[in-house]
Amino acid sequence: MGKREGLESEWTTLQSSADQYEHSSLNIKLMSLLVVGGSIALTLETLPQILLILSFWITEAVYKTFQFRIFARLDKIEDAIQNSDFSCKPFQFNSDFNDKRGGISNLLLEYVTSVLKPTIAVTYLVLIVVVFLA
Repeated sequence: MGKREGLESEWTTLQSSADQYEHSSLNIKLMSLLVVGGSIALTLETLPQILLILSFWITEAVYKTFQFRIFARLDKIEDAIQNSDFSCKPFQFNSDFNDKRGGISNLLLEYVTSVLKPTIAVTYLVLIVVVFLA
């Protein structure tokens, strides 16, 4: 298998994984809506409801952080294929990640960045508003 074919194969595998992460992320959002809706129906106190929301929010952010790493590798592969730059070796997802991996502070920064992304935050911010209005 040549480098181009290897990159194409890796792209296909990673794209499928990224799509699966997206579906799972939507499931986390759906579960948060159901659980928080149930907590409102049971008239739980506000603090436990907010803690539930935060737990779903952080869980999704951690989950999406890994998906963003897949996207970074997909971008690198797409650039290599488009520019016929086969110095990019196929099947190097973990090696690429380990080369760029920082310490715990970098990991926490990635999580905080994910928490603040609008596509993640909007659902949970709306839920917090709903809890305070309920």
